[in-house]
Amino acid sequence: MPRSRPVAAGERWRLGREWLLVGLLTSLAVAACALTGALGRADNLIYDRLALLNPPPPAKELVIVAIDDRSLAELGRWPWGRAVHARLLDQLAQAKPKAVVYDILFLEPSADDHALAQSMRGVRTLLPLTMQAPGPNGAPFTLVRPPEPLAGAAAGLGQVNVRYDPDGMLRRVHLRDGGAGAWTDHLALKAFRLARPKAARPPDELIVPFAGPPGAFPTVSFAQVLAGEVPVEVFRDRLVLVGATGAGMGDRFPTPVGGRGGDLSGVEFQANVLSSLLQGREVRPAGPLWSLGLGLGAVWLLMTAMLTLSPRRAMVVGLALGVGVLGLSAGLLAGLRIWLMPAPALLGLLVAYPLWGWRRLAAASAFLAAEIDRLAADPAMADLPKAPPAGGDLVGRQAWLLDRAIVRMSALRRFTAEALAALPDATLVLGVGDQVEMANDAARALFDEALADKAWAEVAGRLASAEPLDGPPAALEGHQVRLADGRTLQVGLAARQAGGLILRLADVTALEAAHRQREQALQLLTHDMRSPQSSILALLDNPDAAADPQGLAHRIAGYARKTLALADGFVQLARAESGPVRAETFDFADIVAQAADDLWPQWQAKGLKLEAQGPNEALARGDASLTARAVGNLLGNAVKFSPAGGTIRCTLAKGRGGRAGQWVLRIADEGPGLDKAALAGLFQPFQRFDAGRSDGAGLGLSFVRVVAERQSGFVACDSAPGRGAIFSLGVPQA
Repeated sequence: MPRSRPVAAGERWRLGREWLLVGLLTSLAVAACALTGALGRADNLIYDRLALLNPPPPAKELVIVAIDDRSLAELGRWPWGRAVHARLLDQLAQAKPKAVVYDILFLEPSADDHALAQSMRGVRTLLPLTMQAPGPNGAPFTLVRPPEPLAGAAAGLGQVNVRYDPDGMLRRVHLRDGGAGAWTDHLALKAFRLARPKAARPPDELIVPFAGPPGAFPTVSFAQVLAGEVPVEVFRDRLVLVGATGAGMGDRFPTPVGGRGGDLSGVEFQANVLSSLLQGREVRPAGPLWSLGLGLGAVWLLMTAMLTLSPRRAMVVGLALGVGVLGLSAGLLAGLRIWLMPAPALLGLLVAYPLWGWRRLAAASAFLAAEIDRLAADPAMADLPKAPPAGGDLVGRQAWLLDRAIVRMSALRRFTAEALAALPDATLVLGVGDQVEMANDAARALFDEALADKAWAEVAGRLASAEPLDGPPAALEGHQVRLADGRTLQVGLAARQAGGLILRLADVTALEAAHRQREQALQLLTHDMRSPQSSILALLDNPDAAADPQGLAHRIAGYARKTLALADGFVQLARAESGPVRAETFDFADIVAQAADDLWPQWQAKGLKLEAQGPNEALARGDASLTARAVGNLLGNAVKFSPAGGTIRCTLAKGRGGRAGQWVLRIADEGPGLDKAALAGLFQPFQRFDAGRSDGAGLGLSFVRVVAERQSGFVACDSAPGRGAIFSLGVPQA
């Protein structure tokens, strides 16, 4: 585990570096396309599809007078004399239109110019002019105006230049063209300002929102108007556009809406431009910086998703971003009439996803190859296949080999986990950094928490022991820990070949108890029981003692009783420590009363008074016989150490606070009391105090402690020299 951390850190650094490089390269591609317009054809294609989804309606103020095939058939071949146009204007003047906009160039002088000019003065008429390039004397262009008196009689003159997009389509119009000192307004702008004199000036460059294919605007034939076949209401208060639509007249332009119906005539193009201005529906192109911002935003959102999300979710995000880019462009076009070019952003998404996928695939292939080589070098993997089946791509073959290795590793890990779980002792597998890698159920139960990936210092601090397991694990070999529940654990260590340790906490409570009993038995045999036997032998060898047979017998009997008491006390203590403890319900109050009755001869012989206080019934849970003997030991000590004529007070009540859930028996005597040194070892075996007044074996209080602990109870003593002693014994309530 620790060996993999540096590798993982290097992998993350390389991953981040490649991710940043892919993002920067894609961003450069997006910037180049957005700022140079390299994807103009793609943007125009997308615009055409979106614009056709919601074309604007034609302005109701417009009507076209078309020089169509019928007019050519009735009025003769083109060009017509200007007297014919004068007759048209005279006819239109009767209908009082707002203006007549001619989309026909009058460049050469004619004998009928004065008649046409006179008719133009009867109705406001706008004429086109043209810009010829190159101009004379190195000028970039020259303006060609209609001859006088037509130019002077016109209500306005405007240029009708067209500029095609790179794909050869006509989509845009420049409402102001020319150059410094020679800027000229477009003919449609002149008509718009005549119809809307107070309207704000539109931008110089517009994208034309076409109302539909050829024939979308109301159109009447030139010949019909001259013949008086068109009611005057058709033209009243409207803008009348006059232009050629007949076959073979050449005034036609390729537009996105001219597909099936043929190219759009010049007069219909002018009608579309003027319609968008009148309705405020002109489309304003967003600058290249906006397209750049959209592209960079989409690219880096996708890069972030590919770095942080799963491949499937990253793909969904990429598709959503593509749809979102198109939706944003369509929404701005439909709602705000702003065209935000989406092609650079879409190109960025299309480049970033496969480029990053290729880099990740290459990194995955290299990683698989390195892992396969590393696993193949492990002796535990000696039986792995060396080559995959034939066929398939490189990554597929590597994945097959790695799958075989994973199956093998899973089997080994399952075997290890099962073997570890079968161990009865709490066992932890530590890595090189003293980090817990594995733990069995016994260890989790001991520390009462999840242990994986936690530091040993943190785990050891959770152990409920009398003293902490300080220091590194390697220094704890043979260390023993006593738990709060009385168990004793011993630390065992084993070094791992790959680094780290296997740490075992073996429960040696039974061994410690056996060792303690052995030591106690040795002490009993070598000292406590040997002493009275030696005294008997000394009496028998003493001639003075033999002179008094009755006194000798009495003293020998005393030593024999002491020997029997030592043996009996030791046997009872051993049984209490290692024998079974029954869990039964008994009356604690009855046991106290019975113990007092059993000791009645002793405390009666000393003239003692026994004051008892408590309930008539106190149901407890535990071993009744062991509890009775423990109560007898405590009450017997009180009788033994109380002065003649003294008082012993027994109180039985329910415990409170930390003693809640227990019956607490308190036995207070008026004996000499104990100092702090005596209290410290009071409940240890073979501890005797005030030897001049007691010939006990020193096992009674140790027996009481063992009985209390094994029944989940407690025993305590409160005493001071000259103040007597108060012993408290707790037993769980039933």
